[in-house]
Amino acid sequence: MMKWRNLVWIIAVLAIGQMSCQNEPGGRKALAGTWEGYWGFDFDTPTYYEKWEIKKNNTLLAYDEDGILIAKGEWKLKGLDFEVIYTPTGANYTYTFSGLYHDLLGEIIGTWGETPSKANGGTFEMYKK
Repeated sequence: MMKWRNLVWIIAVLAIGQMSCQNEPGGRKALAGTWEGYWGFDFDTPTYYEKWEIKKNNTLLAYDEDGILIAKGEWKLKGLDFEVIYTPTGANYTYTFSGLYHDLLGEIIGTWGETPSKANGGTFEMYKK
């Protein structure tokens, strides 16, 4: 009797897990949306505001505190490793933001730099809204 109860419990857990993974590949459904946070230079505490609109089609739009579009880019998620390479408006260079995506906390924490570097600029933290 105990074996059947354990088997039913395991099947139920697997079924719930399968239903919760019905999002788009790579967790994009959970990742897509509005993110707000801060970036900073070197190892200073991030204090410069930025808002990201992460789209399901792997595009990202970045805005400043006044809602002005400041950059466009493309993002990717490999496991929990998030990366976006974006080009500031009117610029001919790119920045790379690379960090750990934590879906339960709704945060991305990492480093940024001028491409090809991912860390020569500073740190950033973004939170899902």
